[in-house]
Amino acid sequence: MQRRRIDDRLWGDVTGDTVAHVGGQVMPGVFNLDREEMLRSFRKLADVDAELACVGHGEPIKNAHIALPATVGLIP
Repeated sequence: MQRRRIDDRLWGDVTGDTVAHVGGQVMPGVFNLDREEMLRSFRKLADVDAELACVGHGEPIKNAHIALPATVGLIP
């Protein structure tokens, strides 16, 4: 994960294939070789206080500091 200052008000994270945002739905990425490791990484990303997350597949996620933790709560 790379954390970059986009401007004075906005932090962003580059998540690669760990996070996807398709059809307005935030979800763990599906392109991985080790699902358990990917889910551990997803949970770590959910702890980052980022306004924006640039994902490997789909549109950037606004309010990522809210959307990712909410998604973690839905993962079995």
